[in-house]
Amino acid sequence: MTEADMAAKRRHPAIIFLGVMAVLAVIGAGVSLWFFYNQDALMRTMFVPEHAIAGEPLGPAPDYADNSAWAARPGMASRASMLPEGLYTTMQIPLADVFYIHPTTFLENTRWNADFDSEEARPFLERLGLQHQASAFSTAGRVFAPRYRQAGIGAFFDESGQGAQAIVRAHGDVLAAFDHYMENDNAGRPFIIAGHSQGSLHGLLLLAERIVARGLQDRLIAAYLIGWPVSMEGDIGALPGLSPCEKADQTGCIISYQSFAQGGDAGSIVKAFEMLPGLNGQPHAGTTMLCTNPLNWQIDGAAPAGLNAGALMLAEPDTPSNALEAGLTGASCGGDGILYINPPPKDGWTDYLMPQGNYHVYDINLFYKNIMDNAVDRTRAWFDGRPDVLPGAVPGAAGDMPQ
Repeated sequence: MTEADMAAKRRHPAIIFLGVMAVLAVIGAGVSLWFFYNQDALMRTMFVPEHAIAGEPLGPAPDYADNSAWAARPGMASRASMLPEGLYTTMQIPLADVFYIHPTTFLENTRWNADFDSEEARPFLERLGLQHQASAFSTAGRVFAPRYRQAGIGAFFDESGQGAQAIVRAHGDVLAAFDHYMENDNAGRPFIIAGHSQGSLHGLLLLAERIVARGLQDRLIAAYLIGWPVSMEGDIGALPGLSPCEKADQTGCIISYQSFAQGGDAGSIVKAFEMLPGLNGQPHAGTTMLCTNPLNWQIDGAAPAGLNAGALMLAEPDTPSNALEAGLTGASCGGDGILYINPPPKDGWTDYLMPQGNYHVYDINLFYKNIMDNAVDRTRAWFDGRPDVLPGAVPGAAGDMPQ
């Protein structure tokens, strides 16, 4: 079966919502209003597995000594090295690493946790995760991207507590992958932690359980925890030695934002954020959601579209990456901690648009080149601040690449 065939079979939430909304438009305004106020209930019906997690055997654990347990790592051919059309480089900062944790790519309701080598999850992992996300960090260092027994999409809409169990199961693999990387590949190198959505949740927990717990803060270039709500007080405040990133060349800091169209309704995200427990063990309610503007790398800032160095629209399955689109959209952080984009892009940028103007799938794509350049800038700044650490080891910036 080709990737296109598998993609057609996948019940991606955005595609399903578009279809449902079209039907509701025909049925009438009354049902449409019901749908508007009951989206979470519908998502639970569609995506939460019907069976109990206790009766679901967990698939074999990945063996991180084997390349099959990695979606990308040095010496492996992967889509993490695919760059946008017209962007060419052989440059990579050879003495830094990127530990990238992919988002949810298992979009079925048949399992709470996917097998790490799930064929259903693989196409979207390769296309979205590697080709359009991990590649943005590939010029900042060697990319290590573990496969793991991810929690399926239904885990994030479950209210029974079983979804949380699925996430804990998945997190055990991420910890094992990071431990293997540190013991066998890191050799004292500085590193970036990058993730999206579920991957950013695992990355946030990783900061507490490995980076802070083992005193590795000084080796952390930055943590790009995109597409997952992070509390300034409840999460970052519980991570001694780490702070939110407030400028473009700061290191040892944390970046987070979630993208919505200007005028969109992020109420469900804000509500979920308030209910989530922080790393300090207390609910997020009453705390501040971190919003890093990726166009100027300031907290709670606003920036015009002219600062957007290049967005990357999702390519069709099994095709090379598209060319970058400079100036696509501006962005500003709202008082609710959400990053609002203006003007909201249309055409191909709405294929995976979520309800209420949620551009979640495109969180990294919308600001791809800004993220690429910034990852290199922060890595260079890490070495510049430590002239005694292998001086002269950092080549030119990603911004020097011909286009």
